[in-house]
This record gives sequence, C-alpha cells and structure tokens, in this order.
Amino acid sequence: MRSRSVVLKHRVIVLLVASAVLLLVGCETTMTKFYATQRSLYMESNPPRMQSFGPGEVVCLVVEGYGGQTVTVNVLDMLTGRTISTSTSYIPEGRIHAFQFDLSPGSYLAELAISGANVASWKFNVSR
Repeated sequence: MRSRSVVLKHRVIVLLVASAVLLLVGCETTMTKFYATQRSLYMESNPPRMQSFGPGEVVCLVVEGYGGQTVTVNVLDMLTGRTISTSTSYIPEGRIHAFQFDLSPGSYLAELAISGANVASWKFNVSR
C-alpha cells in the first residue's frame, strides 16, 4: 500500500509541475517558414516550395511567422560567395511577406536575418 501511495504522489507532483510549466511558458507556438517559390504561384493558398527555377521565372522568397519584426534577405552566389542582392522590410504582425528577385542563371543561397543574425536559409538554382 505504501509504495502505491508514493507512486500516486509522484504522479500528482509531475502533473502539477507540467501544468505550471505550461502556464508560465504558454502552449502557443508560431510556425516560421522561409522558402522560395515562383512569383506567379505565390498567391496560391499553399504555394510549392521550389529549389529549381527556369529561364524567365521570377524567384519569390517567402517569409512567414516573423510578424512584428524587421527582416533582411540576402541572396548569395554559391559559386563566388558574394552577395548578389539584399532587401530589408518590416513585416506587420500576422502577415506574410514576399521578396522578389529576377536573377541570372546560377546557384544561390538565400539567408534570412533578424537583427544581423541569420535565422533561416534556402538553396535554389536558376537554369538557362
């Protein structure tokens, strides 16, 4: 009997601690996303995440879940490591933002930065 009551007490303590943690931390999580898609497909409800673009396709780098913050997108040429383009924008709370780039053929790395720190990246290619 004594061991059963000890186990029950431990379970109650674990449940109380878990409840306290959830109250202090909160249950809500924000999904953050950074990906590339075609400009012509961006307005779809669930645009495809793309890593390859053909000639004439405008690359659209989509930023989700970073509302209320100023973000910077850097596009780097993977062959040379040089920054090809940089764009900065404030994203209002609850909004999605798309950065558009008309790029020459090549392999690229897009980096998403907040306050100078890279928080996400996406690799993609533009073909001839």
